[in-house]
Amino acid sequence: LMRELVRDIFVRGPPAASEFCAALVEAERLRSTVILGDRDIDVTLKRTQRLVGMWSTIRQTAYLTGLMLMAPAWADILRASYRESLDREAAIQRLLGQVL
Repeated sequence: LMRELVRDIFVRGPPAASEFCAALVEAERLRSTVILGDRDIDVTLKRTQRLVGMWSTIRQTAYLTGLMLMAPAWADILRASYRESLDREAAIQRLLGQVL
C-alpha cells in the first residue's frame, strides 16, 4: 500500500488530503493515534474566493452553467452515438457471418 501511494504521488502528484495520509503513516510508525480534523468549508471557500479573481469566477460560473444546461442534450447525443455503434457492430457481424 505504501509503495503504491508513493508511486502515485510521483506519477500524478500529491492526492487530495495527502497531509492526512502522511499523518496516518507517521502515527503508525510511532504507534500513536491520529484525530483527523479540518477547517470549516466556509472558511476554505472564502479564502478561495479571495485568491481567485472576479473574472475567473465569472468564467467558471458561466462554464458550469453551460454544462448544466447542456446535460440533457449530451444525454441524447451519447444515446444516439451508442445506437450508431450498435448498428455498426451488427453490420460487421452480418458481414462476418456472410464471409465465414
